[in-house]
Amino acid sequence: MLRCFPPIFPPLAVFLGLLASGPVRAADPRFSPERFEPFCERVFFEKGFNPRLSAMERRLACGDPRPDSIGRPWSEIPPTQARYLLKTFLQGRGHHEPEFSIEGDRLYVRPGRRSEAAELEIAGVPPHWRVPRKRAYRGLPLTPALLDEMEGWTRNEVQSAGYACASVGAAADPGTGLIRVEIAPGERLRILDVVDLSETRLSPGVLDRYSAYRIGDFYSERLVQLTRRRLLEDGLLQAVAFSTGCFPNGVIVRRDPLMGPPRELRVGVGGNTDDGLRVRARAKQIRLGSAASSAEAKLDASFRRQEAGLLGRWHYSSSSPRDYLEPSLTFERLDDLSIESRAWQISVQHGWNRELETGRAEARIGPSWQISEIARGPGPGESTITFLESSLRWLSHDAEYFARSPRDGSRFEFDLLQTQKDWGAPFTARRGQIRGQVLWNLLRFDPPLIVLGVRYSLGTTWTDREIDAAALPVRFRFFAGGTDDLRGFERRVLPRGGSGGLTEALLGAEARFHKILFRRLDPLAFVDAGRLGSRSVRLDGTVYWSPGVGLRWESPVGTFRGFAARGIVSDPPPGLPGPFEKWRFGLSYGEEF
Repeated sequence: MLRCFPPIFPPLAVFLGLLASGPVRAADPRFSPERFEPFCERVFFEKGFNPRLSAMERRLACGDPRPDSIGRPWSEIPPTQARYLLKTFLQGRGHHEPEFSIEGDRLYVRPGRRSEAAELEIAGVPPHWRVPRKRAYRGLPLTPALLDEMEGWTRNEVQSAGYACASVGAAADPGTGLIRVEIAPGERLRILDVVDLSETRLSPGVLDRYSAYRIGDFYSERLVQLTRRRLLEDGLLQAVAFSTGCFPNGVIVRRDPLMGPPRELRVGVGGNTDDGLRVRARAKQIRLGSAASSAEAKLDASFRRQEAGLLGRWHYSSSSPRDYLEPSLTFERLDDLSIESRAWQISVQHGWNRELETGRAEARIGPSWQISEIARGPGPGESTITFLESSLRWLSHDAEYFARSPRDGSRFEFDLLQTQKDWGAPFTARRGQIRGQVLWNLLRFDPPLIVLGVRYSLGTTWTDREIDAAALPVRFRFFAGGTDDLRGFERRVLPRGGSGGLTEALLGAEARFHKILFRRLDPLAFVDAGRLGSRSVRLDGTVYWSPGVGLRWESPVGTFRGFAARGIVSDPPPGLPGPFEKWRFGLSYGEEF
């Protein structure tokens, strides 16, 4: 039997079907296909955006049809999985609100605005800590890696101020770009003791020979890191880890050393336009005996200067593990524009090494016997002398810690050579020299904004009678010029004539602006000045000036420096050969101010 339906049924059926299928959605204009370009077969990014994914990230998001050792698990990536992974990758690049649309097997991606760091706020600052001023972070993508960096930097700084067990956490607001670092500092603690977690079979106190901290001082994470660097750079250990145990009355520093092979070979390359290519090599036998004495052969060679030597360091006292005797045999050849010399020297030095609150001091004294020859230029020809050599060195902890990127600290050196007629020399002479360098991080930014440096050298040679400098061996004379002091003049050409001087006074000042060009290059400006004298404790009237400018690049493989300097002579002596005042350009690799 046929059944008849009223005429209203067809529209009602369509309406019920639409209800069953859900609401009708208009196409989102933000995801119109023409606004996207393919990144891979199934993933499309908004036009003009380059996600810069690594090869592995691209493989995880797009799939890889190539055969794999375990089959083809990544040959096809479902859009939902690709969406999850790409969201993680984009957030790691500062895009915290990406938008996605899945159409069939295609994924459309709108990365959204990139969040950038705008301000840093540090809360919970302890009372005895002067907060450093962080720079060079504004405008960087606000990523988890940046938060980790800020957190680690804050932890290192506050722990270096004595708060050994401070806890630090960082968070950020992607909308405003504010980074907030919260510190729970705890108490400022002193070092109670240092304990070793592994056996080394070395005498007690040997590892403490390298410590930049002292028992009873406030804990400093920076000094612990410096101690670790000393142990590794000297080759005593292959690896070492430090940890801390915090107690109400202080800190126990735990040291976990790992012994490496007893022999080490190191080779380094550097150079500048004065010396040309420079090669340094060292072959060292480490840990001779339980006191960790050593013996080494070294080579330091460039086109202008070559030095080779054998030396040993004997730590003879278990009660004073930092003291040593150092016998050595060295050969040195100098080939400057106005003089060429060769010298053999045998020395025995006694050394004292002490760690002070703000740096390390080392004193040395001992006899030396030298055979020298002037092959070209003014000089006594062949000479054999015996002399007493003594020195004092000071290096601040800041200068040593920032040695690879100088910004703070000081160094000081005093050398004294003395020979007598009755020691086998044809004359009596004493040569004293003071050298040093001071660096300031102006405005206390980290990384620094402006680094101001001053270096100086004062020296003279006293003789028993009026002796001309040309009558003395090269080690008793003073020369100037080149990247070490007066950059506007050729290496060691002053005083003019090649005979050298008996007195010197040199001063150099440099201002460096750290990473302000393309966030990579340091422009710098400097002025060097100096006077020399042909007599003891007397300077001639001529002043040598050397103003200049330059660029510095602190690359991952070392520091490159370039400069242009003008040599200027004020009140020149009569008959000064020319042209002497001119521009000079220089390049160096692996050297600093």
